[in-house]
Amino acid sequence: MPLLALLVTLGAATLQAGQAPATKYDGTWIAQFEGTTWAVLELRTANGAVTGRISTGNIEMNMDGTLKHVEPAPKDLSPIFDVRQRGAVIAFSRKEGDDTEQFEMEVKGAEAELRFVLTDEIRREFASEGVPIPKPFQLKRR
Repeated sequence: MPLLALLVTLGAATLQAGQAPATKYDGTWIAQFEGTTWAVLELRTANGAVTGRISTGNIEMNMDGTLKHVEPAPKDLSPIFDVRQRGAVIAFSRKEGDDTEQFEMEVKGAEAELRFVLTDEIRREFASEGVPIPKPFQLKRR
């Protein structure tokens, strides 16, 4: 099951040096754990539409949903789709094999939170397998 591996790749066009982002979402966002960059999300706004790509390495969580171990994000980024904004939150999806994974990102100043959006079915499956629900992950703009 792809969500068990929690392999996520994030990405889109990066900003040129000295260029201000078009929106608070634009830019390259990274998540690190113990010095390893395990997630990269690149977002860009053009003509009012947000596009991007994502990449994440495999992660292992503690029973409380916090990170325990991560693998580096792969260099190849997967495109995101179904991007929509609800207030301060931007939601999007990506294909992982035959599955579609859903995410939400909320910018909070110079940082952001990335959350996996889990269906009730996935939550039940996680519970039956003893897999913790991941807590939001902190992203920083690179």
